[in-house]
Amino acid sequence: MFKDIRSIIPKAIERAGLTHRVGEAELFDICIKVVNDYLDKSEHKKVRPVFLRDNVLIFASLSNTATEKVRQNEPKIIARIQDKTGNAKITEIKILT
Repeated sequence: MFKDIRSIIPKAIERAGLTHRVGEAELFDICIKVVNDYLDKSEHKKVRPVFLRDNVLIFASLSNTATEKVRQNEPKIIARIQDKTGNAKITEIKILT
């Protein structure tokens, strides 16, 4: 008679058309963790993913130093994100300053 909540939530997300958004939010969480590994602790809140379009991950940055660190480590960051997600096809990182 009663349905398990674990089976109801994914169906509700799918019906509401939020599957893409939930997946994107999970990807952004992984991106933040990976990028923060390359930044000083004081810079963690200064770089954030904004959106993903055509396999290009767009970040916003409030710090020139953090921007340079992300650019220098771009291939490593992309590889680690792909390893952690298994299916993210990120080919490039762009940074808005």
